[in-house]
Amino acid sequence: SNFFDRIFFGYVIDWMKIFILPISIFNIADLMIIGGIIILVVKCFKK
Repeated sequence: SNFFDRIFFGYVIDWMKIFILPISIFNIADLMIIGGIIILVVKCFKK
């Protein structure tokens, strides 16, 4: 994803703004890491 951003835009898009939420600017990579940790913890406790 970063590779394609670098090729097509000349820079990496790392922040996303959502106008609906009060906290509307966040880092996409950090969001994916947190999501992965949540999935990992849920799977560990289900066993």
